Amino acid sequence: MSRRRSQPERGSPYRLVRRIAAGGMAEVWLARRIGLSGFERRVVLKRMLSHLVAQPAYVEMFLDEARLGASLHHQNIVQTIDVGHDPSHGYFLAMELLEGVDVLDVIEHSAVPLEVAAWIAIGAAAGLHHAHELSDARGDNRGVVHRDVSPSNLFVTSDGVVKLLDFGIARDARRRDLTGPGAVRGKLRYVSPEQARGEPLDRRSDVFSLGVVLHELVTGQRFFVGADDPGVLHAILHGAIAPPSATVACPPELDAIVLRALARDRSERFQTAAELGAAIEGWCRSCDLIPSAAATAAHAARVREHLPQDVPRSHLDVETVVGRLALRPPLRRRYVAFAVAYAALVLAVGLATAKLLTAGRATPAARAPAESGIPATVTPTPAIVAPTPAAPASALEAAAPAPSPSATAPRARSARTRPQPQPRPAPPPRESPTAPPVAIDEFRAGVP
Repeated sequence: MSRRRSQPERGSPYRLVRRIAAGGMAEVWLARRIGLSGFERRVVLKRMLSHLVAQPAYVEMFLDEARLGASLHHQNIVQTIDVGHDPSHGYFLAMELLEGVDVLDVIEHSAVPLEVAAWIAIGAAAGLHHAHELSDARGDNRGVVHRDVSPSNLFVTSDGVVKLLDFGIARDARRRDLTGPGAVRGKLRYVSPEQARGEPLDRRSDVFSLGVVLHELVTGQRFFVGADDPGVLHAILHGAIAPPSATVACPPELDAIVLRALARDRSERFQTAAELGAAIEGWCRSCDLIPSAAATAAHAARVREHLPQDVPRSHLDVETVVGRLALRPPLRRRYVAFAVAYAALVLAVGLATAKLLTAGRATPAARAPAESGIPATVTPTPAIVAPTPAAPASALEAAAPAPSPSATAPRARSARTRPQPQPRPAPPPRESPTAPPVAIDEFRAGVP
């Protein structure tokens, strides 16, 4: 693991502790913000990769993410603390360090109580609504769309607070969008139908994605499934939208909320994330269900205890920070090791096959002495004695010299090791042969 000096890097108040993730555009570090008189704060530092600094489009994308994150101040959104550029770190943004588990862990490792599922959905809806309502200095709505609402981008802290993460691909009216026409950005299983079709998006696209997350929280199963990406896209665009009660016991009122959030026609969905959150809160009141941070924190702690032991759980790990990759480093290392082992196996099989094919072209008479340990010069090869071109097959057999008694014994030993094939009759003469008949006989005699 990478470790740095105990003092801040030259020209920077941040000391890097260890790298915890890396992606195609940036790397994420655990860092310490060092100040006067022993002031210190642990943060997450996201640094732009050095080879992209010379490309203005990527620099602008990185700074747009930082500016958008700094504009969002809400308890259900991860906080961007600082953004800047210095000789030690290049372009960077600093974010608050979170400790807890992401919603993907919550879904995959335990059955989620309804009050916990409701609390997570309500918190995520509140964070989304705040982002959707962001306005510029003139009071005009900036049209922010997260575009990547998914379980891995929702985080439950150790005190039960739900945090919305990663605005890296969010759409903003003030932000340059590098997404090409018809391209899809975001995790495929959670995109809205209009996002899958590459159409212009608004806040209702995030409402659909949050509806998918809510469905999976209630059922504990993936909602849109397919054998491959085209299969998942087909399920999003044309598959049946089954209510949670088709999988688990679920109140009909919650079924109605989920189905409305998942309406393919966006005009039939909740028009804002706040409407979705209010509907969930109203259902909870109607059935005396009390979602709370305390209950959610207790459930997250139980999830954390049952996570695999090879995935460390502390404030230093990639699971407890913002901006991490979808794969944890331990899992990613196992996948890389498996890929290397598989490639080595394929290479070994290929080399063995090539060796067998090469050996198959050699004559049995040449292979037998090698197998029996007798040098090839000891065993004569009557089958390759060249007769005159005009001699018939019978004349060829008559003209072949009889082997000496000393040569007969080695041939008997080699015959026990590998039986020799019977010679085939010579082919009929051709009008314009491209090679002497004996050459053809030599080749065919070597075929087992």
